[in-house]
Amino acid sequence: MPERAERNSSGGPAGRGLSSSVAGARDVPDQIVSSHVLVRANPEMIVACLEWAGSVLLSMNIRSPKPADYKVFWPEFPSDPNEAYGYTNERLRIATPRATDIELMENIFTWLSLIDNVVARRIVCIRSLVTPVNERYVYHWSKIAILLHMDRRGVKRLHNLGIQDLSNKLTLVSVQQIVSEITS
Repeated sequence: MPERAERNSSGGPAGRGLSSSVAGARDVPDQIVSSHVLVRANPEMIVACLEWAGSVLLSMNIRSPKPADYKVFWPEFPSDPNEAYGYTNERLRIATPRATDIELMENIFTWLSLIDNVVARRIVCIRSLVTPVNERYVYHWSKIAILLHMDRRGVKRLHNLGIQDLSNKLTLVSVQQIVSEITS
């Protein structure tokens, strides 16, 4: 469990998504999968993995896709000793994710290409963005509905259809492999 605490400080969602689904994934015994029968993936596990990937994406702290301006690499230091011990208005940032986390995030986001409906794909992608600091959704249902000129119930329905489409196309073994890599 201490590894999980370190994991949360590096940018993974702790409370809502992945921890509850991962606990459910550990309760599931190893599936006996023959070459003829493929077990569908659990939609809750898929949503938890997508939310984890969204929080890793937001914790990368990318300011702009354009090249950065020139800067000095010498660290800035406070000239006043009162500012040296946390008496400034600087906001806390989440730690930058590891390279393995970024690679897993990219693998999880490739799942979105399996969704046939383009609007459902956009909704699932937008809804997967979760802030790494307080684990809240960046875009709520009503905000997504405004962006897409739809009703929020229709947005929820399309999100569920996209997740069902993913769960039909992904196997339980592949999702459990990603979940085990996330939790290790």
